[in-house]
Amino acid sequence: MGTGGTLNIVREGDLIAITLEDGESVGESLVRACEHASITAGMIVSGIGMVRDAEIGYWDGKKYNVDRYGDPSELLSMHGSIATEAGKPSLHIHVNLSGKDHNSFGGHLVGATVNNVNEIAILKFFSGSFRRELNERTGLPTLRIDHGGN
Repeated sequence: MGTGGTLNIVREGDLIAITLEDGESVGESLVRACEHASITAGMIVSGIGMVRDAEIGYWDGKKYNVDRYGDPSELLSMHGSIATEAGKPSLHIHVNLSGKDHNSFGGHLVGATVNNVNEIAILKFFSGSFRRELNERTGLPTLRIDHGGN
């Protein structure tokens, strides 16, 4: 996003590159970028950089168990989906992080703050739409793909 709300986005066909700057909320900034680029159906295909104050969840079948990692960590990879839920972009992101000891850990990204920079690539889908719907069996919002006649 940049300081002062400036968007750092470039688009090449269906691929959108976004850089997030130090201190930004990863989730909030990605939602703003999706709104700006009119992304209602997409996949986060790559994400690298660093984060701090990361909250990583593990679904135990009933709820997310969330651990917080305050120290800066390398963002080794980020993947996920972008859908629409209640008229707004809905992100489902998983990350793999590494600390100073070079051991990696990861899971469902609940929240994080950009440390230095994040570089993220999103593939935007133009036909059909993605939405999230509560799955009664799992208790989780689940991706539903509407093919739009394709």
